[in-house]
Amino acid sequence: MRRGMKKEAVQSERDRIRPNGSSSIPDDPLLDALLSAEAIVRQLRSSVITRTVDARRQATTGDVTDR
Repeated sequence: MRRGMKKEAVQSERDRIRPNGSSSIPDDPLLDALLSAEAIVRQLRSSVITRTVDARRQATTGDVTDR
């Protein structure tokens, strides 16, 4: 006698695990807003001042704010 799951049980398990091709990710305004905000933050990070004008020392918050 063979051990293991029956063929029907295996197929049922595969169907349960496999993502349904007909279902798509629903539109979610909150998720869209978060993804948009993350894209904006990535752009801002590349433009942040990290060094002082003379480039010899690390910039502080005092160097980049109005104090």
